[in-house]
Amino acid sequence: MKIIPARRSRYIVRADLRLCPSPLCGGYWIALANKARTKCPDRKYRPRCYVASTWPGSRTIHDGALVQGGIAAGDEPGFEHLGMLIATDVRNPVGTVASGSFHRLRDVGVRCAGEPCFSIRASRPNTTSSMLVSGVDLKRAELAEEQEMRATLALVGDGLFAAGRTVSGAEGGRVFHASRIYLRGRQPPG
Repeated sequence: MKIIPARRSRYIVRADLRLCPSPLCGGYWIALANKARTKCPDRKYRPRCYVASTWPGSRTIHDGALVQGGIAAGDEPGFEHLGMLIATDVRNPVGTVASGSFHRLRDVGVRCAGEPCFSIRASRPNTTSSMLVSGVDLKRAELAEEQEMRATLALVGDGLFAAGRTVSGAEGGRVFHASRIYLRGRQPPG
């Protein structure tokens, strides 16, 4: 089994709802987050790739999840072109429909006496792009109280993954407006 992209790539995963015999249908459509093209198991670049399965197969991957991993060629003779998603980290979607680009938001530990305080690094998965922002606005994601608390804990922990946009804030600040967030666990989407 040969993995095509690096295992640190982040993919947006969509369930394949077509009705035809497995493994030709029923797997997942995957696309690199923040990229226009993805290298598929047949080594061609496309807007999205079909994978027949995930490994480990026991992970719960909701439609629209943000998954870290790599793509491996299929190991069934005659079906090598279908591929398999090797999932090393799964973040399931929470909130409204994703709009904007995908970011990992992480508190860098800077504390300021005044505002704005650029204390959150917003980096874009699958790119080298990052910037410091002075705040994160979760209102547009329409989260439940427990989801907002988990998002805040992720922000100061290993990072909060979110889709959204950076907007100029008051007094020269920059605020990341999240439309959807991605959390570990089995929570249902939306």
